Amino acid sequence: MDSRPVMQTYTQGVLRKTLFLSLGVAMTLAACGASAPAETPQQVLAAAAQKLGGLHTVKFDVHGTILTRIPPEVMAALTNNQAQQGSSVAALANTSVDLKGTGEAVYPDQMHVSVQVTTSGLAFATEQVVAGGKVYTKNPLTGQWLAGDPSQLGMQLNQLGPLTAKQILEASGSVQDLGDVSPNNVATHHYRITPDKTKLTSTLEANPAFTDPQARKALEQALTAGTLTFEVWISKDDHLLRSMRSDADVLIPAAQLVSGTTQLPAGAAIHITAHLDLAFHDFNAPVTITIPKTS
Repeated sequence: MDSRPVMQTYTQGVLRKTLFLSLGVAMTLAACGASAPAETPQQVLAAAAQKLGGLHTVKFDVHGTILTRIPPEVMAALTNNQAQQGSSVAALANTSVDLKGTGEAVYPDQMHVSVQVTTSGLAFATEQVVAGGKVYTKNPLTGQWLAGDPSQLGMQLNQLGPLTAKQILEASGSVQDLGDVSPNNVATHHYRITPDKTKLTSTLEANPAFTDPQARKALEQALTAGTLTFEVWISKDDHLLRSMRSDADVLIPAAQLVSGTTQLPAGAAIHITAHLDLAFHDFNAPVTITIPKTS
């Protein structure tokens, strides 16, 4: 007959089983509660670029400011030769242009935007259409559509938006994590991107909205001559690009922006800073963009 105390044997067995059970429960809870490894900024940007590549349409709100500073010596040359060079650049010295409006894009190469423009106490409404690498602008005075020169800097800055957002995300050189925020109650990752200029220029060559060789050359010169940074807000749950802010600060050779036979001082440059905020919404909503007829 076993002489061991029944209570002691029972207690040890229960304790052993209880200990194993507790450890098992703890490990199970730990496994269930463990979160997946956090995504790196580069992984988030790659996922957002892939999501953009799958979109058919998007609508957006836009607000921006463009400041042009023309040196006195360039202004003197322009003032003396306005009749010859037939340009309104002279009227833009140290001028700030504010624009606000709405737009929609159809991927891969169409965009329409309606904006209210304010400058030097004047305000007017205009529209712009990008299609097949060409830019069309509506004359606010006559209502007629004009095809713009795709090599002009302003045309290129306008295209650094919905149609090129995928390439901008893919060409990130350095990324600064600014922390997670929830604008409009949407949880987002917030990053500041300094693009790799060489990579950005190269990736844009494959973009159907950016086909003109002169346009590519103009943008490459602008990127080389200044700085370009972006801030992006990417939703955490679906990796959609919700907002994008761009800041450009460039020195452009005056001869590139002035037509005609104006004699400009050697090395003359025009300083342009541009700030643009884009908020994206209504992803894949029905959108139709009509290419305007030019006069």
